[in-house]
Amino acid sequence: MQYTIDVRTISESNTNEHWAVRRKRRKAQAALTTMATRQALRALPEDHPLKAEDAPINILLRRVATRSLDSDNLPPAMKQIQDSIADVLAPGMRPGMADGLLRFCWDYEQRRGRKGELRKLPDGRMESKVEVEMSIYKIPTNVEYGTGRLFNRPE
Repeated sequence: MQYTIDVRTISESNTNEHWAVRRKRRKAQAALTTMATRQALRALPEDHPLKAEDAPINILLRRVATRSLDSDNLPPAMKQIQDSIADVLAPGMRPGMADGLLRFCWDYEQRRGRKGELRKLPDGRMESKVEVEMSIYKIPTNVEYGTGRLFNRPE
């Protein structure tokens, strides 16, 4: 399953801003992500494996923007988006806690937007967006599910 979220992501580690500005951006990210994720899940058939409660899901978050972030700044920039996706996939947990479930495997990528792909905002900045890809992953036979530990299974 693939879908796109038109949401602004910035390097939160290197940004020195007022707490209310950060809070407003995070609330907007959460609302847009929740809406897009629910809409994408509704489009799937009822018996789709991604809708199973205990399905192991690999989730790739790809940031598309005019400038790239350092590798250590990319996960913090995606944190609110990650939390919101996990909250939709694992309802019933406290907000922001579901992304730690062992059934989710999170990957991050980024690429520069192609010409004409991103639009200019009224304040002069260029928008960014996040492309989300979800898939069921196969658990290798030599991994103990839920712990991530490798073990030698006698054949």
